[in-house]
Amino acid sequence: MKEAVIYRATDDGEFLVVKGDFTKEQMLKSARAQGVIDDGDFDGAHFYQSHFKTIPAPKFSGLNSWDCPIERPCKGSFFASVLQKS
Repeated sequence: MKEAVIYRATDDGEFLVVKGDFTKEQMLKSARAQGVIDDGDFDGAHFYQSHFKTIPAPKFSGLNSWDCPIERPCKGSFFASVLQKS
């Protein structure tokens, strides 16, 4: 997998995100190879796939944007595979 595995942490948990259609096993292998996580991290994580839309974050949130899941694809959205560890 050439795509970058992105690690995100929020109050809701920790996430690994890869744009595109990938399996949990592909994501874990790539994340470990890229040094994003260690062995055993995210093994019991919840896997799902969704379309996302990037929107501007609130002014004082400290972030530039948020990626929000959406039900159907729309202009400017992207499809991603996600692992969520609560």
